[in-house]
Amino acid sequence: MKKIEIVAICAALVFLCVANFAQADDVWTTLDAPFVVYQTIAYGISGDNIIGTYDASDGQHGFVYEVETKTWNVIDIPGTEMVEMFGISGNDAVGSYYTSTPNKWHGLLYNIVTRSWASLDMPGADSMNSTGIDGDNIIGQWLGGASGLHGFLYDGATWTTLNAPGANDTKLMGISGDNIVGYTDNVGSFLYNGATWTTIYPPAGIGAIYPRGISGRKIVGLCIDLSSKFHGFVYNYYDKTLTTLDMPGADMTYPQGIDGNNIVGSYNDSSGTHGFLYVPPKVSVGAMTVPLITLAILLLSVVFIRRNQSVT
Repeated sequence: MKKIEIVAICAALVFLCVANFAQADDVWTTLDAPFVVYQTIAYGISGDNIIGTYDASDGQHGFVYEVETKTWNVIDIPGTEMVEMFGISGNDAVGSYYTSTPNKWHGLLYNIVTRSWASLDMPGADSMNSTGIDGDNIIGQWLGGASGLHGFLYDGATWTTLNAPGANDTKLMGISGDNIVGYTDNVGSFLYNGATWTTIYPPAGIGAIYPRGISGRKIVGLCIDLSSKFHGFVYNYYDKTLTTLDMPGADMTYPQGIDGNNIVGSYNDSSGTHGFLYVPPKVSVGAMTVPLITLAILLLSVVFIRRNQSVT
């Protein structure tokens, strides 16, 4: 076989390899807790586990949903009246629960495997809300007297108050490594890396953004465009690009949490409020790709060997 013929065959094989890559569609999955439910909101995701809150006729409850097995488990705390779950990292989830005696919201740390739990009450706080967790670090808000709403970081031993510069209220919503995202009532949205507060400015065409979750360089949340329409968004804080995210057929899409590329949140339509899991498009390798690449390499090897033989 002539060298030029072999090269032509290899080129054809490379073309077939490229054609054999499949671009999958993005996947939206509705999450409705299988109880007597008024609404379901998914707030956080870690691996196959999704954490959130549902409202039913007997009150507000937390839940954990296991994606692979499609299993729902209720999270209730004995002696409490309401439970909200917001963040998850591995087997540990955080949220808050309400008691009428005393009249107070408490932070909550919950293990989804052992179903054990612990209260998170910052000294001096009138009420607590734990919104995010990554490893041993927990973030959220605390309210004390007339001093307004403050952010906090708790590492299992030390409570640290975090107030965005110039803010009346500081809402810490998501954490990934050293980075924390959130927003304020008067000075906008921010990313805090443990040392520096960086304002997240809305890009062109967007009036306001409200970050809710972060994973690596990606931030998700709710944004409002210049025509006052609400959209979900994915924002890359490294290159400062924002992509809107709207579930087909929904009146409003509100991303709440992200793990890698997978996003959870809630959407509204004519039937109410539902949770969702969004999995973006993936490029998959077809079954014939590896054999075709192998054959191309073998044919190119023949060209190389014959060339060396002709030289010698």
